[in-house]
Amino acid sequence: MELKWLQDVLALAECESLTAAAERRGVTQPAFSRRLRAFEDWLGVELVDRSRKTSRVSPAVADRIESVRALVRDFYRLRNDIRAAERSRSQLVFIAQHTLTMTYLPGLISRLRPAMAHTTLRLRAANMDDCYTVLLRHEADILIGYRTRGIDLPFPAAAFDSLRLSGDELVPMVAPGLVERVTRELDARGPLTVIGYPSEVFFGIVFHRSILPALARRQTVHVACETALAPGVLELTLEGLGIGWLPRSLAAPHAAQGRLVALPPELGVVPLDIVAMRRSASRDTRVDAAWRALGEAEEERRTAGSSAGG
Repeated sequence: MELKWLQDVLALAECESLTAAAERRGVTQPAFSRRLRAFEDWLGVELVDRSRKTSRVSPAVADRIESVRALVRDFYRLRNDIRAAERSRSQLVFIAQHTLTMTYLPGLISRLRPAMAHTTLRLRAANMDDCYTVLLRHEADILIGYRTRGIDLPFPAAAFDSLRLSGDELVPMVAPGLVERVTRELDARGPLTVIGYPSEVFFGIVFHRSILPALARRQTVHVACETALAPGVLELTLEGLGIGWLPRSLAAPHAAQGRLVALPPELGVVPLDIVAMRRSASRDTRVDAAWRALGEAEEERRTAGSSAGG
């Protein structure tokens, strides 16, 4: 038996429609129906009353739906208990935005290792809103993410402790083969072809609030395509599909190789903070130790940078 079968039954009981239940579960109706039949085959009885125009769970299931909910709750409770027990021994879980796992996090982990030699550091990646959710659900200990002015946290700020670690910028980049055309379009105030982010993701909010409106006031903008992840925008920009706004840390290696060219900052540059966050109510000694190590490691990095610059 699979847990998703129980969750499918709950969705059908609550929606009272195969179509609505399938949509809630994020699958097509045929796939949803196949899973229900697989559960019926396993049980040896029908779970769905198909005698009506709108399919519903059978009376036997409807009478025991609270037991089904309890099974699902117990499963997740057991999972969380096992995770908590394991983490309490020797594991610390970081959740970070996808881009930062490629750019900033490897160096940060390297600086943390001396202070946490006996702790296993587990790294997870997600979109920013999901990072907050994972942290609040106690499924991660420390969040590493971007913050910028004008974008509020999806939860009360008092729920988190925050520590600024470093900075970055969202900057306009283009493939070398497009530089001449883009320059001509900028001079003539002609149409610009850009690569965008969906408006519901972090970089999409930044793009649609802080970049696109000002750009659209000066000339026509054509969004050729959108993707939720900055690494995806990077690949599309490298392919020459348009102007892409990328974290400078992500674009820098490609710019150094001549594969990307920075465009004038007048097109829109947004400062970004890289921050660490933890639950304010946390009383975990492992997290406290990691929090102190984060501050010390970043202070050492800044001091070393200042010395090199001087």
